[in-house]
Amino acid sequence: MDSMVGIEVCSEILRPPYLLAQQASGFQFAGGPLMSSEHSSDEEPPEWAMRDERWTIDGLLGCYDANQQRITIFNKGIEVIAPKFGLQPEFLEMIVTRQRNERAIKERLR
Repeated sequence: MDSMVGIEVCSEILRPPYLLAQQASGFQFAGGPLMSSEHSSDEEPPEWAMRDERWTIDGLLGCYDANQQRITIFNKGIEVIAPKFGLQPEFLEMIVTRQRNERAIKERLR
């Protein structure tokens, strides 16, 4: 891959989701950016006991609390699941954070 293309792709991945939504829609959102607060937790995720069975993103990797407009990333879940998908934990965390932000934006726009 050409290094300039790689830089462009990375810049899109790292852009905050609300900026991508504004760019795609052509709208400026009233009330400021649609970003939720984010934090990481080292505690056991709600579905920790099911980590080798069926689990959900919300229950093991990260969740969005609409009342607090806050995203929580579960570090323990990320560390356990990333290798199962052949991913570095940092990359899976980026994916989960991006997906949770997109969900938060959708919920806030309802």
